[in-house]
Amino acid sequence: MNRIKDIILDLDGPLLDGKLRHYRCYSDILLKYGFEPQPLENYWELKRARKSRKEILLLSKALHIYNLFLAEWLDRVECLDYLQFDCVQKAALKQLRTWRGCGRRIFLVTMRSNRENLMEQLKSKGLLSYFDRVVVCKHAEGGAGKASRLLKEVPSIEPQFSIWIGDTEVDFDASRYLKCSSCLVINGLRNREYLTTLGPEFLKDDISQVNINEIENKQHEFVQNH
Repeated sequence: MNRIKDIILDLDGPLLDGKLRHYRCYSDILLKYGFEPQPLENYWELKRARKSRKEILLLSKALHIYNLFLAEWLDRVECLDYLQFDCVQKAALKQLRTWRGCGRRIFLVTMRSNRENLMEQLKSKGLLSYFDRVVVCKHAEGGAGKASRLLKEVPSIEPQFSIWIGDTEVDFDASRYLKCSSCLVINGLRNREYLTTLGPEFLKDDISQVNINEIENKQHEFVQNH
């Protein structure tokens, strides 16, 4: 059996629930320009089903302000005023403590533009102390960018003894680039139906269901196939 030494985690989704932050940012911008935002649950389900910003704006007849919306979104969404709306996912801290207690290394690899605000958020949410390293990647770099930055900053990573845990296709792509097994959780930015189509080795409701012993038992099969 191959023991999992390193746990690689995405932030938004597995550890933080960003639904309210995303919605407040979206709705504040639409209201500023005189448009009616979609209800919270409708908006979030559209996001989880991979509907584009343009498709969502069209529902409020606001497609013609797309460029304005995008510029304001990028300017606002990582501000501390909005980051405060993120909530730590249920049982996330308990799971992190368990993994730490077992001596595993934990690396956070996240797509953010403002590292300073990210670090402040991690401190305020009580998350920072659990990570051996925080790796930041820009959105445009995609999954390959997340994996390559991790390898650059943590060259001791051994893919065959690692698991990548995320909630989107970007995390799945990163796991494939790194050549490690993947575990996707469905309580983040993508729904079960879509994540199933990607074919991850493990698909769980949330991070509390991620069982490292189960993963270790199947790790040998993954290594043999890749």
